[in-house]
Amino acid sequence: MSGRVIRPGIPVLLVGCCILGQCCLSPDTLLPERRSSSPSPGTEARGESPGQVPIVGQAQGCVPAPGRGVCQSGDVTGGKGRSHSGAVAADGRGGNPGEMTKGKRRTSKRGHPEGWERLARRAQQDETWTLPLPVSPRRHPDLGLPRHGSISVGNIATGWLVDGLVVPFDGASHRVMDEHRKRGTNFGTDELVDALLSGAGAVAKQFPGSKLSIGNLSKGGGGDIPWSISHNAGRDADIGFYMLDEQGVPAYLPSIVPLTPPDGTVEIEGRLYRFDPARNWAFAKAMLSNPEHRVQYLFCARFLIRRMFEYAEAHGEDRKWLASLDPILRQPRGTAPHDDHFHVRVYCSEEDSAEGCRDIVQGEEIVPRQNAGYRAQVARAQGVIEAGLRRAKARDAADMDGEGVAATPGGEGTARGGIGPGSGSSDGPSAAEIADAVDALSLLSAKVGKEKLWALLATCEEPACGRILANAERRGLAPPVGLLGGMLERTLDPETALGAFRLLRRGEAKASAALAKGLLTSEGTLSKEHDVFPIAARIKVEAAHLLGWVGTRRDVPALLPLVASDDAEARAAAVWAVHAIVGAEVFPGGEAAASEPAKVPDPAAVWDAWRKQNGSGERVFREELRRHGYRVKKLTEESVPELLRAIEDPRDHISLHAQRTLRKILGVDGAVNIKDKAQAHWDWSQAFYRKNGK
Repeated sequence: MSGRVIRPGIPVLLVGCCILGQCCLSPDTLLPERRSSSPSPGTEARGESPGQVPIVGQAQGCVPAPGRGVCQSGDVTGGKGRSHSGAVAADGRGGNPGEMTKGKRRTSKRGHPEGWERLARRAQQDETWTLPLPVSPRRHPDLGLPRHGSISVGNIATGWLVDGLVVPFDGASHRVMDEHRKRGTNFGTDELVDALLSGAGAVAKQFPGSKLSIGNLSKGGGGDIPWSISHNAGRDADIGFYMLDEQGVPAYLPSIVPLTPPDGTVEIEGRLYRFDPARNWAFAKAMLSNPEHRVQYLFCARFLIRRMFEYAEAHGEDRKWLASLDPILRQPRGTAPHDDHFHVRVYCSEEDSAEGCRDIVQGEEIVPRQNAGYRAQVARAQGVIEAGLRRAKARDAADMDGEGVAATPGGEGTARGGIGPGSGSSDGPSAAEIADAVDALSLLSAKVGKEKLWALLATCEEPACGRILANAERRGLAPPVGLLGGMLERTLDPETALGAFRLLRRGEAKASAALAKGLLTSEGTLSKEHDVFPIAARIKVEAAHLLGWVGTRRDVPALLPLVASDDAEARAAAVWAVHAIVGAEVFPGGEAAASEPAKVPDPAAVWDAWRKQNGSGERVFREELRRHGYRVKKLTEESVPELLRAIEDPRDHISLHAQRTLRKILGVDGAVNIKDKAQAHWDWSQAFYRKNGK
């Protein structure tokens, strides 16, 4: 490779917040650069920007599942369904900031059971992306392994990129395409960027003056981008084809364009351009013949591969060797044919595998347990955990000698002492080191035993406390209620407090409800600045929300004083909790005015009157559904289509009880999710499909 790419310092600037949801584009999802009044399923809509060549927004490896724009493929792992907040702008590397809005999604009813057509129709969800895409700051656990540069973390669909290389817009043998310069997607791993520029250099050496056309890699820090599902971790790149004009002169297009079989031609503004088999084969050969590049896939349309192989055979390449390339150089299955660009993906490097990078082979994520660096990293992290446990035991013994044990609200003993940063002993690992060890084991798919996790939690210091809770949350664990109560009593970190409240929803309901009721009178507020967003946790508000999740009708009277309070936020939380408990609106205005519900002079009287009029049991929620237009007779399997539709109701108590009712009807222990109702709709629809063998 001629010249090393320099990793510049990137100034970060606050520009606003963009909420990102579905990050895979189905073929019938239109972006401004994909304009067509009636795109056909399975094809790319084609359009033109004034004065430019047509631009095609490609949905990489994307097969939308029924009723949802989520992708599944044997080559690229499944859909995202996640929400993500961005807050920082990129460095102004060229192009004008613009906006990109995700359009409508169509759904299919084919193969659905009777009544599914009602639940499958989904409201349009527009998502706006500001260009260039914001750089996402990433922190990676440091356990002492030598750092070699960039780190690709996780898999290509859900991972991220640490300290990636920036591909310059222009180089001796490459150029970032005009349309892509404004996107901020020219970041990749050291290995990917080295391979691309090395391949470009090989083509330029054989065909002087040639320049590789580079499209999307990853955005700064990795993560979701709106054009692809598989560019999260810095190991994927879209590469424009080498093209010729009508006179056989190299031509450079501002973006990727779909080519027409059999020769790979496209007409733009009255001029014909064609695929250059010589230079494209030179690039493919350079990428695939160098084992240092570790290319996993080089996707391309089958008819274009045929053109390259015809040229290669005519110039002396061995036919058997060409045939052996099929597992790597091929048209992807079950998705767009890639008739407009190469898609390059490289394997995780040995070093990155030891840091949590994951290859996907035949749809399975590979954990590199035979990698020596991986084993050393796991052993190092486990050693930090063990040292932390020894320090906790020594501290417990010292506190017992000094009679310094405090009882937590849950009834379990927890050593006294602050859990803020720097409050620990100098003997053994610091709280930050323990936090990194917990994070590293999570990334390495090496679990910490529950007993060890709870022992660390009992006397943890920040930032370890929050990381331990996050580890438990990711694994679906429920720490003892007493431990979580003790943490809420001691922590000064709002993120830790919010994590504890979330985990209390999973704990023993009666104990969690008792803890929540005890905190309803708390005036505590925790806050801190985090990146560019402040984070705050008001204990009484979070306690009210918790009671809404785990409480019963017997707990409603504890919420009524807050319903009558002058504190608008606490009043809204209490109203929400009452409705969540009973599955119906009790107080006028309800969640329609949840930001500041009307103050109720005598909520106890309203509650008593409502209870006498409406009774209890299943009938209450059934009547609530009917009142809001859902066609249900009995809450049985016949009502599943309407219950699935109710999951996306804007009123949380309806969504929550719809999911709980589905849990009973379907006999599955599915998670109740009202934060991302679209994802919940998808998850419960799949549970219904599985139960009915669809």
